[in-house]
Amino acid sequence: MHHSEAIPVSARVPCGPLDPEVPTGMSEWAWNDDKQIWELIGCNCQGKWTVPPPVVGRKGEVRYQECFECTESETGVTAESAAAVAAMRAKVADQLPGGAVLIRQPAPAPPSPIPVVPLAENPLFDDWLAAVEDYRNARDAEERAAEAG
Repeated sequence: MHHSEAIPVSARVPCGPLDPEVPTGMSEWAWNDDKQIWELIGCNCQGKWTVPPPVVGRKGEVRYQECFECTESETGVTAESAAAVAAMRAKVADQLPGGAVLIRQPAPAPPSPIPVVPLAENPLFDDWLAAVEDYRNARDAEERAAEAG
């Protein structure tokens, strides 16, 4: 099954941890009623990807999702970045035995190397307006001469 068009990249997660008790090719998700999210608790499809169930769960509910192949270009995730996320999840799990959810936060854009100055405050603005006026006057004169001519 090829899911790459139907599943948003942001919903895809690498399968893990490997759990032989989970049916082959499946991932196991548990509903966390306190956080109102699905949590990945195990997979039996190493090297593949999975997504959380697309529905709101009920307290104590467990669901299985089919795992799928995904290329790096489809996920935007490299083996190195997936390993970094897995290492971070392990570190969080060690420090917070009750569990935690890693939330993707967009990085702010770096400041522009070119200072932004409002057009009216630009010291070249008056010169630019004069050049536009000269150009328009020249064009208007040419058009009048062509009509008269």
